[in-house]
Formats: sequence, structure tokens, C-alpha cells
Amino acid sequence: MFQAAAVPGAAPATFAGKCFQEITVQGAALSDDGTSFDVSIDAQKPASKFCEDNFFLMTTSGFKFKGVFFRGEHKLTWKLPEDAAAAEKYDLATKGVRFFLVMTSMAQWTANLAQTALLFEGEALNYIPERAQKRNIDFMEHYTEFKMPAVPAGGLYNITKSEIRSGDFFGIIRLDGLDPMLAWGMGSTTGHTTTAIWGDDGELYVAESTVTDAYWPDNGVQIHAWDEWIELTQKAGFNLVHVPLSDEAAAKYDAKAAMQFFRDHEGLDYGYRTLLWGWIDTLTDNYPCLPDDFSSMCLHWELIETLFALVDRHAPALADQIWIEAFNHRVGTTGLRTSALWQEADKQNLLGVGAKALPSVVEQDAWDYSTTKDGTPTTGKSMVCCVFVCHMWKAGGLFDDLEGGADAVNCGELTNVDDYRLSLFTGEYKQIGGDWQVSLNDYNQDEPYAHMDEHCESLAPHYERTDGC
Repeated sequence: MFQAAAVPGAAPATFAGKCFQEITVQGAALSDDGTSFDVSIDAQKPASKFCEDNFFLMTTSGFKFKGVFFRGEHKLTWKLPEDAAAAEKYDLATKGVRFFLVMTSMAQWTANLAQTALLFEGEALNYIPERAQKRNIDFMEHYTEFKMPAVPAGGLYNITKSEIRSGDFFGIIRLDGLDPMLAWGMGSTTGHTTTAIWGDDGELYVAESTVTDAYWPDNGVQIHAWDEWIELTQKAGFNLVHVPLSDEAAAKYDAKAAMQFFRDHEGLDYGYRTLLWGWIDTLTDNYPCLPDDFSSMCLHWELIETLFALVDRHAPALADQIWIEAFNHRVGTTGLRTSALWQEADKQNLLGVGAKALPSVVEQDAWDYSTTKDGTPTTGKSMVCCVFVCHMWKAGGLFDDLEGGADAVNCGELTNVDDYRLSLFTGEYKQIGGDWQVSLNDYNQDEPYAHMDEHCESLAPHYERTDGC
């Protein structure tokens, strides 16, 4: 948990630790060359004789672990790496060393990390062991309050192709760690979405944007014939619901136009570059908090700010894949690396708050990204599953009647729950696959509107949001 920053030459900051009830941190003046400064930590009022506080100390160019075991003053010298960029010097001078308090003992922290890793056991397999499924069901109930009881005997609906229409929605959750983690962040009961479309050849297909892995053979924007797709879902262990469009929406949906959109974008890589940014709409009210109180342990911008920059320093290919282009779009630049992006956003005073606003800037459907198509480098749309489904609906004319027309909808801002909240469907959906019940929260309740879902909150466990956000 972020507590405070020791900024060179700034006033001291005081906070309470888990052990020491009064901890004051302060930065001395920067060295003449701007590359180092001394940091003091004064720990007072221990809660017990043998307690301790542990910290991760971070800047955009480095990190350290610091344990505080004794009452009194502790000092350290923070130095920039020799290859520090100008933006990293700016960060140190203006934002200092951030203090993140480890909220449990190191032994408990390690145990929690191991338990989290076990959630992902099924991600590396083409099936999901029952023990892993139950861990993920417990995670969903504890972290989101979404319950997933077992499907009763005979509880799956035996759907036929004739009951499925172009534009129908499929909501999916695979209990492999990744889907439940995404669901927790989004406030959704699904981790993946797809859409049905009938082809000119009279065949029923399912179109989607997904990734190849242990249980799925293909990558990116793709299509499968129904019989092949449903067999793949059964082997993969998908918990799957069919959500039919309403008669009105189905009559409006132009399947040929939607299919043309698909054909134009078929083979594009999965939308890693925009994976997170439809979810983050606000400065603070999308970053998840942990149970039991969902308020005392939360993700903070200060961790994103430092961690992303450190990842970029040591694994720039990962930064390129997830955020570099997206954030360059948001400040109107190209080629800036993470620390330089933070500095540029501060310079522009983006949305009145600087770098902190970057994730919440509206993702524009007009933005293109460096990607691949059938493995060949190109530029094009970056679409995760729910964004792709929205684009199919958009191409099919479901948003044409909105004020400003279809272009008033930025599909890049919609998450799984945003898709199925829209009042485009019949009143009933049916589960057609899986062992665990999928109940769509807030289903079918929002009339589509211009610039929908661009400024919405998503805080667990209740995921309350402002109307018209």
C-alpha cells in the first residue's frame, strides 16, 4: 500500500505503519549533479517489542526492499542508475522515493503470492483440474460476491442452431485464474465474450478476438463454424451462456455489414495494447481493492507509475505490447517511453492532474496500433474480446440511431459487463455449457447512448456506477 513519498528538499511526511504508529520520511536536497539524495526514516511508537515494518521503496528507475525493525532514525542514500534518462531524473527530483508498506508479514505475503499463483493452474492446461475450479469459485465469491453454484443435473439448455441469430452474444468464464481475475477488475461475471453470425453460405459461425494457448488453437480476430466452436468450448471447460438479441435489435442488425467488418479485420492480433484502458475510466474508482473491507488495501496510481516504468526499463517488449502506444496516443506523441510519457503528461497538465490521468483518457476507436495480421506486421485496430463484439454490433448498425450516429460510441471503452448491460437482448438467456452457473449481473438494463461507458466506476464488491457514465 502506498503511504508517502520522500521528495528531495520537501517537507517530511508522516504515516502509521503496521508496527510503528508514527513513521516520518523525509528527503534531503539533491546532490549537485541531481543523481542522488539522502532519505531519512524515523520510526516511533512500536505496537509491540518485536514487531517490524517492511517497505518496497520505488522510483521510475529503481527499487529497494527496506525492513524497519528498530525504533529511531534510519538513513539511506538513493542513487539514480548511471544510464538514467532525463525523465527519470525529473521523476526523482519532483516525486521522490515512494514508500509502499507491506500490509502483512513477509511469510504471509509469500503465502498469499503462492495461493494467487495456484489460481492460474488451469491456464497452462487444456483442461481445468477440479481443485483449480473450486479455488477460482472461492475467489469470485470472496473478491466480487458473485456466486457460481454448480449447474444442476439436466440444467444445461440443449440449443439448436436455428435458435441462434446473427449478433447474438455469448458470455464465457473459464475458471483458469485469468478469466476470474479479469472479471474482478471489470465487475463482470464473464471473462470472455463472442458473437454469432450467419454466413452467406448458410452456415452459422462464431466470431471473436482471443489468443492461442493450451486450450485454444488460434490467435487474434477469428471465426469458427458453430459445430467446431462448441466442441472447442466443451474441451476447454468454458462455462457458457447464450444471450439472444431482441427481435427489434435482430431486425436492425445488418449481418452482411458486420461480416464485412470481420473480413476486413480477420487475422489481427489480439488487443493486448488496449487490454486495460477500457476498464480504467476514472482517476481512482476503477483500481481494485482487497477484501474484507474493500477499502484499506487498494491498487494506487503511485504503484502503476513506478512499476510500469521499471518494467519498461527491464522488459521493454512487454511495455510495448500493453501501454506504450496507448499512452502516446493520449498525449499526442509517438515513441516516448514510460518515464518520458509521465513527464509529458505532467507538462501538459493532462486533464488537470498530469500523468495520473493517462489511463482514464477515453480510448478512441479511430486510433490505430502497431500489430500483426496473420503474423505480418501492420497497423490496425487493437481489440480485446468485448471490444470486438461491440465493433461487430457497431458495424451491423445497432448504434446508428444514437445522437451523433455510430461514431459516438467508442467500443474501446466497453468491457464485458458493458456489453451485456446494454438493452439489446431478450429478457432471458440460457446456459449451454459448463459445470458452474453463470449469472449476468446488471443484465439488459442500459439503453445505448452516445459516449457510453467512458467515465464509469467499477469498484468491488458491488460495482456501483453513476447513471449515464
